[in-house]
Amino acid sequence: MTLAGARITHQVNYRIRFRIPERRGDSDYFNRVVRALTPGLKGMEIRATPETGSLLIQGTSPDPNTIFALAEEKGLFARAKIPPRPAGPIVHRLSRAVVSGINDGIRKVTANQLDIPSAAFLALVIHAVREIARGNLTTPSWFTALWFAASIYNGDLKGLGSDDGGNFHGDDGGSHG
Repeated sequence: MTLAGARITHQVNYRIRFRIPERRGDSDYFNRVVRALTPGLKGMEIRATPETGSLLIQGTSPDPNTIFALAEEKGLFARAKIPPRPAGPIVHRLSRAVVSGINDGIRKVTANQLDIPSAAFLALVIHAVREIARGNLTTPSWFTALWFAASIYNGDLKGLGSDDGGNFHGDDGGSHG
């Protein structure tokens, strides 16, 4: 018999919430879980919500490994196998590849002297100077352009294709989403 898969959805020092989605709505199962775990988790409060497939365990520092081991020993549930998340949404991955290609092209044409952030910085500053020279001081266009240019210059948009740790190749080491 395969045990139901449980995953931790919330954990703080004094409580852990488990979700057991395949048993959602099964009141008999959750009553059995509470009865079976209570003796082994002395001093802990165990509450089940069958409607959501949720099990809440509260007390002084509940240990998830102990809870999973006890639940498996009693034949109740096991730690769910969670598949790895993809490196980001498909749109993000595709746009990253396109922008990376454009950035590589700009760097190649300019002998590595210009990339997307520096080209955007120059374009924004030129636009702002042009608007100021035309006397368009009441429209926010020049101010917004300088704001974005300053953000790029100050590194708020750092790493876009540069050699200082940022890249457009999708291997930024972080999780997405």
